[in-house]
Amino acid sequence: MKPGDIFRLPSADPDARDPKDGRPHVLVSLLEVDNEIATVVYCSTASWEVGMAAPPHVVIEPTSGTFAATGLSRRTVAYPGRLATCLVDELDLKCGVLLDEMPALQSELLRAIGFRTGVSRSTSSLAAGSFRGTVLRFTAEFAEFSGAEFGLVISDPAYSRRAQFQNFVPLYHEADFPASASTVDVEVQSLLKAPAIRMRAVPRLVQSCHQGFDVLTTVGHVDDDSMVQVEDELAIRFFGSVIAAGTASL
Repeated sequence: MKPGDIFRLPSADPDARDPKDGRPHVLVSLLEVDNEIATVVYCSTASWEVGMAAPPHVVIEPTSGTFAATGLSRRTVAYPGRLATCLVDELDLKCGVLLDEMPALQSELLRAIGFRTGVSRSTSSLAAGSFRGTVLRFTAEFAEFSGAEFGLVISDPAYSRRAQFQNFVPLYHEADFPASASTVDVEVQSLLKAPAIRMRAVPRLVQSCHQGFDVLTTVGHVDDDSMVQVEDELAIRFFGSVIAAGTASL
């Protein structure tokens, strides 16, 4: 099992949150870094979102010389701007592997996590005026689904401004989640000018939400130094090491 492998993620629950359950997802996290929790990229045969919202994406064309290896039956779009998390043990329905498109997917993944683009509150950064670096509070339904009440937006700034899907790293109160080598403690500055709150970011649980349906409100933001630490943990998770500053692509 390795990045690029394609799996279908079914659910035994007939009332599953995603009515199109069983769609393909591409594994992008390294199992040698984490062999318990996997990060996967959502895939869809519908491409309307590409033209409408310009998310980070890679098109998997049937004309590709290695298309047969994917196990897909028609043109498919992989959206690293819509990350999902699951247990590695759930990846038991492998349908194929992504080959020719994998370098492009890794580059778009780097874009999808907004690597080194800064945070919204920094007027000199690429993320200025976006949602990147803001802390969201989720609806009760989504909090139960995702396992987190709060999330730190890490999306590509340009895409995040469209307020569609947001990649986020879950945040927990320090007493509610144990610290580890891969967690990052951050200070959340409240929008109400209240004292900053210490929270624990868990990059290994990175996933996505829909801003219009899953978000209750925005409660605060983090600074650029905190975001850099979160990005470094994500880089290790996806690429095996911290990536040098100034890297625009892989």
